[in-house]
Amino acid sequence: WGNFNAEIYKKFNKKCNILESKAILLPKLTNKLIKKKDKLNLLICLPGRRHIKSNFSILKMLKNIEIELNNFNVILRLHPTESDSEIKSIIKKFNFNLSLSIMKGSSDISQNFSFSETIAITGLTGAYYDLLYLGIKTIFIDPNYDLYKKMPTALKGVINSNELHRQLNDLRNMPQDKWVEISKNILLSTLGIEMGQKRENGMLHEINNLVENRVNE
Repeated sequence: WGNFNAEIYKKFNKKCNILESKAILLPKLTNKLIKKKDKLNLLICLPGRRHIKSNFSILKMLKNIEIELNNFNVILRLHPTESDSEIKSIIKKFNFNLSLSIMKGSSDISQNFSFSETIAITGLTGAYYDLLYLGIKTIFIDPNYDLYKKMPTALKGVINSNELHRQLNDLRNMPQDKWVEISKNILLSTLGIEMGQKRENGMLHEINNLVENRVNE
């Protein structure tokens, strides 16, 4: 799915015949009214167990700007493969004074967080595009992997606490309509779908339509 991924496949297999579809596994949307909080939520979606170094790096950045985070309700959303004991040990190591809530990653983000009252941080591209799809202003922590081509992001990926602090302030002051505008092409390029857009058909039905259209061309 997505033009970005299709172009990468074509780069390494020029004979490959690719039919682009819309993303299948999308986060749930909800119209649930979420009670307004006294502070903005700062939702940190942490990577899984095999990315423990990234978890350490993200929490270290947060510790470096801890004073600035007093203006937020900070929630750590764990990846399903990560244990809360592991994350708590890192928190203890950094001696956080800030109150950090921990939630399991299996819960639906849209059931607990409103895009109008939440800013998110993540180092996972999958989680990043899910958050964009839900309309949540999101900061991407760039792990600086040696890649053929980096996945596109609405704002440049951050690599240190100074950049994190700067983007956090920028997003607090950014109108939602501007965020929608800069995220639109990113979503179309990677998920093949617009922010909050529901799929009209199931996966098999869409594949059948794509094949039929190609045959009839």
